[in-house]
Amino acid sequence: MQLRAGNRAVAEHSVQGKGLLLFKKTPNGLRFEGEMVCEAYRTESAPDRTGAAREAIVFELRSLEAVAEMVEEEPNVPGQALEQLRQLAFTTATETLQAC
Repeated sequence: MQLRAGNRAVAEHSVQGKGLLLFKKTPNGLRFEGEMVCEAYRTESAPDRTGAAREAIVFELRSLEAVAEMVEEEPNVPGQALEQLRQLAFTTATETLQAC
């Protein structure tokens, strides 16, 4: 299954430098759940609106706050310029997406 349109935007939001905001539908309308990070995704069989089986994409999301706390605990790497670290982060994110 290929990622297209909105699904691709969710999966690649970090690589594109974009935020991912999650809203939950409630009986009273929409409720903002927070900013998320897509850590991975998988496909699984699920019913569509008519009950027919189809392949669905399931995204594994983590709260940005939870990720930021872990990142802040990481020590700085001495001797590497900020641009080198930024490039390493983008490369790692791209490789992670391709592995999914």
